[in-house]
Amino acid sequence: MKNCMRKKSILIAILLLFSGISTLNAQWKVINSGTTLNLNSIYFTSSNTGWIVGDGGTILQKTENTWKSVKSPTGENLYSVFFTSQYKGWAVGSKGTILKYNGSEWELCESPAKSDLRSVSFADTDNGIAAGKNGTILTYSHGTWARAGKKARGDLFSVASINGNSWIAGSHEGVGVPVMKITDAKGEMTESTLGSYSSVFSISFVKENDGYAAASPGALLHFDGISWNKINTGYNFPSLTSVYFKDDKGIAAGYEGTVLIYSENTWKKESSITRQKLNGTFINENVFYTVGDCGTILVSDRSAEKQEVKSGKITGLTLYPNPCSDLLNISLPDGSYGNLKISITNPNGQLIISTVANGADYGMPVKLATGDLKEGLYILSIATGETTLSQRFMVKR
Repeated sequence: MKNCMRKKSILIAILLLFSGISTLNAQWKVINSGTTLNLNSIYFTSSNTGWIVGDGGTILQKTENTWKSVKSPTGENLYSVFFTSQYKGWAVGSKGTILKYNGSEWELCESPAKSDLRSVSFADTDNGIAAGKNGTILTYSHGTWARAGKKARGDLFSVASINGNSWIAGSHEGVGVPVMKITDAKGEMTESTLGSYSSVFSISFVKENDGYAAASPGALLHFDGISWNKINTGYNFPSLTSVYFKDDKGIAAGYEGTVLIYSENTWKKESSITRQKLNGTFINENVFYTVGDCGTILVSDRSAEKQEVKSGKITGLTLYPNPCSDLLNISLPDGSYGNLKISITNPNGQLIISTVANGADYGMPVKLATGDLKEGLYILSIATGETTLSQRFMVKR
């Protein structure tokens, strides 16, 4: 706890020093959670309503723009949260803890398990599955939780339900990683191993033959309907603990603040703005979330990434020469713009320059002096009206 408090104080000091707000780089923001306890899972039921669960029975609810703590019926650690509707949700945690949200408050449910439950997922309102340590698998059907007919080997970390089937992933020392598919209609379990990976911490599906897994040591896996295979992202990163997909967008996060975003059929590693371990991920419309240790909540709104030319808004951004030495030209599409808010950050998210430039007229570039910048990589963000675009550039002499 003291370590979390110390790290959070340093983070707040950095925020105040560089910008006075919580933005650490052009895309990610740190949100005040009001707690220093570890946060483990996040789920949204609407554009403005979300839930987070964490250690010590922590439950946070987001309404509008604020996260607030709500009364919890347990002091056990909570590891996973899932909602089947805006008024019905579930959370599971240590020592077999199961909580149910009844539309107005959380209540403690009778559980047939004593081992830690690490993940919960529902196919619909009446059919769910939870899994955890020591191969524990529970199924929910029409109001009752019960042990599954078969017990898996090893510890289980993640469950996902899709098209009447349930997928479970975990670890089993010495024999590779078990990834199991349970056909709910028959109750049959098919188990496969994934070679040298020691653990699979999280799985998420776009559709039945299109799934992703976060594995250890640092790897992302893809399921093509037949087998699981490692994705060559081109990046090296620590082990990932969570992956989540929504339509054609994905997010993965894990140790040392690692965040990867999937967009336009490719994975991209984000600039790290925290060293905390990140435990849970979610995509709410075009807003990406990840939560982690010491009360960490990070958010990135990507809704303005692909703006079109309408009412004088920016749609493209060109920087030249790149690399530059003492002067950088900022070229915008033909049009007339008001004042431009320009900021430059380094790859660690530290704000280096913040200024306002006169609007550009009909393709004339805005000139920015870079003579005082050290050699290296920078990120320039330019905002006008409701639109913000970012581009990397290099200073080299």
